Amino acid sequence: MNVETQSKIVPINLARQQKVRRAMTARKTEQDPPPGTAQYWALRMIAIAERSDRSAFQEIFDYYGPRIKSFLIKNGQTAGFAEEIAQETLLTVWHKADRFNPALASVSTWIFTIARNKKIDRLRKDSRPLPDVNDPSFSRSGDVCPEKSAWHSINANKVHVALSKLPADQRQVLAMAFIEDKAHARISETLGIPLGTVKSRIRIGMNKLRSLLAEQSGDFR
Repeated sequence: MNVETQSKIVPINLARQQKVRRAMTARKTEQDPPPGTAQYWALRMIAIAERSDRSAFQEIFDYYGPRIKSFLIKNGQTAGFAEEIAQETLLTVWHKADRFNPALASVSTWIFTIARNKKIDRLRKDSRPLPDVNDPSFSRSGDVCPEKSAWHSINANKVHVALSKLPADQRQVLAMAFIEDKAHARISETLGIPLGTVKSRIRIGMNKLRSLLAEQSGDFR
């Protein structure tokens, strides 16, 4: 293959991306699109990618930061966790703005995809070891609800194994309710999720726990 032929080989996606960027930049010189529109944010991303435009990044940060945090909290994450993921997401946006392709996705879609991936990665890395169910504080006396009575009557080792098989969100609320002995309202406040969601997760989690334990020994129904 000669040099002339090689020079004509341009990655289709890259060529398309550059073409779209040039077209959008040209439109900006004619008339800046209305703030908040998809084209407006795409131009800000292009400014960051091509010129490391700090003012454009500040706009992106101020607009998307709170929205990423709200999105994560609504999906069951704590405020602190959501804040950290939002910061990490926008830092990635700054460093990898050149990877944004307006021909393939909107800025919003691109940024929230990064946020979701960051969340998944963090949850995997931060997978916490289960509480020590053999700890004396695991067993409590006094009046307790039916779920707690059942909880404390189960063999600790079996509970530990069964808990590890539950989805993370259910395992979290069960640990907070029955091991940390937190009230449902307190769990709701701590996790930033509706009280009804807390109760639902506890109910579903306990049902799954019963099934798992029944499979193990057949003595918990």
